[in-house]
Amino acid sequence: MLRVPKSHLAKFSIIAAGLLAVIYFLFQASDEFIVLAPQSENDVTPDITKPFVQLDPIYFTGDVMLGRHVEILGNRNGTAYLTKHFAPLFASSSAVVINFESAMARPHEPTGSGIMRFSTAPALLAVLDELRVTHASLANNHALDYGHEGYTTTVNELRDKGVVAFGHPTKVASTSLTYIPYGSSTIAVLGLHTLFMTLDQKAITAIVSEAKESSALVVAYVHWGNEYELTHSNAQREFARSLAAAGVDLLIGHHPHVVQDIAVVDGMPVLYSLGNFIFDQYFSPDVQTGLIVTLSVQEDTFTIGLVPHRQCERSVPCLMAKTEEEEFLTALAARSDFETGQIMAKKLTFSR
Repeated sequence: MLRVPKSHLAKFSIIAAGLLAVIYFLFQASDEFIVLAPQSENDVTPDITKPFVQLDPIYFTGDVMLGRHVEILGNRNGTAYLTKHFAPLFASSSAVVINFESAMARPHEPTGSGIMRFSTAPALLAVLDELRVTHASLANNHALDYGHEGYTTTVNELRDKGVVAFGHPTKVASTSLTYIPYGSSTIAVLGLHTLFMTLDQKAITAIVSEAKESSALVVAYVHWGNEYELTHSNAQREFARSLAAAGVDLLIGHHPHVVQDIAVVDGMPVLYSLGNFIFDQYFSPDVQTGLIVTLSVQEDTFTIGLVPHRQCERSVPCLMAKTEEEEFLTALAARSDFETGQIMAKKLTFSR
């Protein structure tokens, strides 16, 4: 057995103590070194007064539908075929939020071509694992494709995969709101579905007020609008105004299956539709094009990042080439409230 002389041990102890002292001094003296203690189960009200540090962004995607032809592709090629281009990007994220455009039936019933009653096989949820999805909105027009039993099955299957399901398909409920940990604070995300119904404005105002008490930012993640239209409708704008009045800080939309314009409504940034993320629509370039939004929150501002993508293989999203991205962003700017240079920079910052 190797024996270390006591004199060497004494020298090592002195050196170690000195290093610890230096590290402690750096952590105390520099604002760049902030230790975020893990939250205990009893910490139900985060302290939103603490300074923000640089954190990985939260990612929001458009529609994700894992049934029909997407299921065929996943079974044939493996789920990594669908996620191969974005799994590395999402690895650096505080959270990944998707609109889960489907239900889950027991037993699973594969969705035939052209059928609009979507069912996702449990095996296809591996896609969410690979993309590190943390939150999935069920506030959409397909969450009840297999009735309340299918809705409950979906919630449970997602939970078993470590994904928080939020948003109710027909009303504003306690499950409409979810909180995403973000450093020493939280970001509140409110899932809403406006198709075929009028939501209770008083209930929205109450739940937003509740969220603002313990969150740095309130994001509305809304299923709305007219399919395949590249600009928003009057109904979308009016609902956006009601959310701004309720105190929502940022609105991110989905459902139209194409990327719609970006606007500011009564001081609130609105991304009317992010388009498709993983879907089996192939009939036009617009439905094969999407936008991912990144969200980062600073002391007095928040920043939205724009990540354009397209299908590079059927149902497989990938980043655009530079020229293609420039053409896409130029067209997006032309129908938005921002200058071309602002959209081309792919980063928009707002006061909060």
